[in-house]
This record gives sequence, C-alpha cells and structure tokens, in this order.
Amino acid sequence: MQGAITDEEKRTILAGLRSSVPATRFLTVKKFAERIKSKPDIIKYLASSDVHTMEDITNLIRFLMENDTDEVIRREASIAFETLKGVMGPKFTEEIIKCQRCNSLLDVGWKHCPVCNLELTEMEFALKRCAGCNGYIIESWNFCANCGNKLREVKETSTCPNCKREVEPTWMVCPFCGSQIKKY
Repeated sequence: MQGAITDEEKRTILAGLRSSVPATRFLTVKKFAERIKSKPDIIKYLASSDVHTMEDITNLIRFLMENDTDEVIRREASIAFETLKGVMGPKFTEEIIKCQRCNSLLDVGWKHCPVCNLELTEMEFALKRCAGCNGYIIESWNFCANCGNKLREVKETSTCPNCKREVEPTWMVCPFCGSQIKKY
C-alpha cells in the first residue's frame, strides 16, 4: 500500500513512545494522532497487516494515557487513543479475543475460527450480549453490529471548527486551541 508505515517508522514510533524523554513521548503521540486523522486507511492497513506492532502501539498509548507523570502527555495520549478507536470502529477492541484452540485473533461476530475452524459458539467470550439478537457486543457500542438494536443513548458531541477535536456541545471556547465555538 502506497504511503504505508515502513518498518523503520514502526521502530521509531515504538521507540518514541517508550522514550524516557517527555518531549519525545509527547511529539511521538502527537504525530501519531495526526497520522491517524490524516491517513486513517494507512492505520487500518497497519492494524490488519502487522497486528503485533499495532497492538504494541495501542498498549503503549493506553499506558501513557493512564500512567505518564506528565499531564500534557496523558491528555495527548487520551486524544490519540480516542481517535484510534474512532478510526478503527467496531474492529477496535480493548480486549483481544483469541481462539481457545489455536490462539488466533478473532473478531466479534465470527461463528468459526478462520485458522482451525473451531465453532465459536463453544467458546464463552468475556463480552456482553445484545438483548435483541443475543450476539456479542462491546460496551462502547451504541448499536449492535449484528442486528442494529440500540444499546444505549447516543451522547451528543460536536467538534471544534479550528482543531477538529471533540468538544462538549455546551462549551463556548475550545479548551485545546482556544477558538470560539459559540457566540456569547
């Protein structure tokens, strides 16, 4: 795929996220978040072609979001994590589901393992089930991917016209870039 992330870029991203220098961690998270927004197809391709690297990147961003000592890095990691979840959609699962027989990665809704053909109804996932169709769902979903059943009320959100980050509909000014969202 043209513009795909090279092996050298993957190593640079991983090294930057693991760096002991706060500025390096910050810039790496910020640049990766920008890449997610500007080239979502490349991120989706990375997730499907190099599952382990994508898993490492996701886990490092989650770790920075929850544990970094610098509040700015935690905030940027949180933005990157939410952006990544938005781009990946239902393919993004915080808990990785693996086949009990062959340990292959599985996706919610599959009926058989694509590697060993284990019928997945024999497996019990640590996921909730839809009240409408009894299919597996992920807690962050608003609608069931299997039947379209509404799972919860959709939270009204909007984006800043300047930096395009998600903001609360009641905010007058964007806390990220300072742009006016609504007139006083």
